[in-house]
Amino acid sequence: MLAVFPIVFKKMNDPDSKRFYSKLMTYFSFVVMIFILAVSMYGNEIVKVLTQNREYWIASQVIPIISLTIFFNMLKTLSLIGLHITKKTKTIAIITILITILNIGLNIVFVFFWRSIGAALATLISQIIFFITIYKSAQNRYPIPYEIIKVAKIIIIGTILFLLSLMLNEFVLYWKVMLKFLLILMFPVILYFIHFYEDIELLRLKQSWKKWKRFENWSQLFK
Repeated sequence: MLAVFPIVFKKMNDPDSKRFYSKLMTYFSFVVMIFILAVSMYGNEIVKVLTQNREYWIASQVIPIISLTIFFNMLKTLSLIGLHITKKTKTIAIITILITILNIGLNIVFVFFWRSIGAALATLISQIIFFITIYKSAQNRYPIPYEIIKVAKIIIIGTILFLLSLMLNEFVLYWKVMLKFLLILMFPVILYFIHFYEDIELLRLKQSWKKWKRFENWSQLFK
């Protein structure tokens, strides 16, 4: 993310800049969701490896919520492009202050009832509202044709696959690990069948596969 905004400003005067910004959000969403699925599905196993104290194992319940929070934070950051280009930093500051106040208020209420889970939910709700507010404000000033429907598909399919993975937690460890990995692999495949990819993107993927499926070409990649 630190590399995003220098690239954004470098592309600002290009004729295809808005399509670039749009694809930036789509591709970021795709990649980040894969990491979210991996961390969330294996969160229970990761926590158990890190600590033998059963009191800490409940932390695995917070991982998916925090991961999804990071996802919406990423969307919010990319939605800021329009406000940065139009130099509406005052708008960004006002929205940030209001969302911070909201987050504190939600934490006070949610933590009282649900403790650590409540804190995670409060942050998630705040980031979702933060993204929606920034997105609408930026689009009013500098419209960018973001592929919101594709982003929604990513969120929906990712959520469904994660919920399916919860049904595997009672399985033997070997089968649980393997089946969860299979669910992660299904993510891009399912997106293909719901028409997520453009023809040019599929063509580029096929070309990349032909180029890098041979082991001898890997040395060129590392160079």
